[in-house]
Amino acid sequence: MKTIDYRKRLSLNFDNDEKIEMLQTRIYNMLFEFEEQKDKWGLQLEITTVVRDFSNEIGKMLPWEQKNLQVIYCYIIIQDSITSLVFNFITFFNVLNKRYPNYTIIEQLQLKFLQSLDSLNIKYEKELDDDGIFIFPKGAEELDDALVSEPLDWMKDYPSAHGAFIKALKAYAECTENNASDVSDLFRKALESFFQEFFNSEKSLENMISDYGSYLKNKGIPKEISNNFEKLLNQYTDFMNNYAKHHDKTSVNVLEYIMYQTGNIIRLLITLKKLEIKNAN
Repeated sequence: MKTIDYRKRLSLNFDNDEKIEMLQTRIYNMLFEFEEQKDKWGLQLEITTVVRDFSNEIGKMLPWEQKNLQVIYCYIIIQDSITSLVFNFITFFNVLNKRYPNYTIIEQLQLKFLQSLDSLNIKYEKELDDDGIFIFPKGAEELDDALVSEPLDWMKDYPSAHGAFIKALKAYAECTENNASDVSDLFRKALESFFQEFFNSEKSLENMISDYGSYLKNKGIPKEISNNFEKLLNQYTDFMNNYAKHHDKTSVNVLEYIMYQTGNIIRLLITLKKLEIKNAN
C-alpha cells in the first residue's frame, strides 16, 4: 500500500484543520454510501471476519461481535490527522479487496477516495504490492520523483531491496517520534539489502563502504568526488549505529533526509550500472 502525505502539504485554500475536517466528511459520506449500496451490488460480507482482519492490520482490538461495520467506520472517521485517516481508510479498502476481489463497488470506493485526495491537494503516489495498494506520501516533487519513485521502480531488478524499501516507505508514512528510530533502521536495512544484491555480497553495509568507493572510482568518478561519497556513506552508517540501530534516538524531523539519502545512493549506483550496460551494447 502506498501511504500518506508525510509532509501534510496543504492546498492554498485550506488550513490543516479544515483539510482534516473535509477529508473526514468525505470519508464519512463514502462509507455511508458504501454501506447503503453493498447489498445491491451482491456484496455479502462476513462482518466478524472483516472486523477481525482490520483489527489485525491496525494492531487494535475492535469488537468482532459487531453485526455491522459501524465499529470500523467510526474508528476511521475519528482519526485526527491526514496520515491516520489515509492509512486506516486504505487498510479497510485492502482488507475488503483481499477477501472480496473484483467487486466494482470496492474498486469505486478506492477511486472516490483518491479523487478526494486530489481535490484536497493531498500529494501522494499509488503503488501496488502483495498487501494491496500502497499510498506513499510526496514531499518536494522533484526530490520524490528522482530519489523515491524512480529508484523504487528501478529496484524491481533487486527484489529483496525492493521489498525492504517498500517496507520502509510504509513505516515512514505512519511515523511518530515513538518509532522514528525503527523507521530509520528500515531504510538502513533497505540500503544494506540493495548493496548485498548489487555487489553480490553477504557483508554488512558497514563492510561494503570500501566496495562502494572502489566501484565509483572504477566507473570513472573522480577520486575527490568518490572519496566524498564514500565518506558520506560512512557518516550514514555512523548515524544509523549511534541513533537508530543501537540507540533509540532518531527524531522524525531527520527521516525525510534519511529517505532521500537512501534513494540518492541507490539511484547513483543503478545509474552507473545502466550506463555500463548501455556502453557494453
